[in-house]
Amino acid sequence: MLEKNLEKIVKKLDGNVLMIGVKYDRVIKSLLKNKDIIRCSLIETDIEGKTGKSGKEKKILLKDIKKIFGKKEIDYVICNLKEVKNELRHYIKNNIFINKQKTYLYGNVEDINLDELIYRYERYGSKVSLTINEDEFLLEIDNSNTQISKYKTIRFYSRDIFFDTFEQIEKYILK
Repeated sequence: MLEKNLEKIVKKLDGNVLMIGVKYDRVIKSLLKNKDIIRCSLIETDIEGKTGKSGKEKKILLKDIKKIFGKKEIDYVICNLKEVKNELRHYIKNNIFINKQKTYLYGNVEDINLDELIYRYERYGSKVSLTINEDEFLLEIDNSNTQISKYKTIRFYSRDIFFDTFEQIEKYILK
């Protein structure tokens, strides 16, 4: 069901698209068939066998996305939440910086606290809509009216660090 929803979304996209961790072949084929897409970047965080100039495995860090893409350069982002879960606070900050229209996040409901994720986007002024099918979810985040300032970013990032730290302590205590 989620794959069909993503395929419908990809058929409607235009402009610059960034896809992170999308593993559905039908979605990627639909993306390649779409003639309205000017530039498409696919990022896989768990690529094996790909090596850089030094012979080591080449990996793009999600906190470096801001350096690769410019401010409000990407029209649409489609992301598998499982791929960015460990670097979520970096990802949200950078996603707000590079994205000028919509972001689509999908994954399993059990993997993350959805209320906290929605809060982290809404505090920047994004409009968020949530669709839940069985144990999977799809978040549609409209970043067209987001406000970015250095002060806000530092304040939100500090709050996220404290929240994530206390969440890890809570998990450790409950074990």
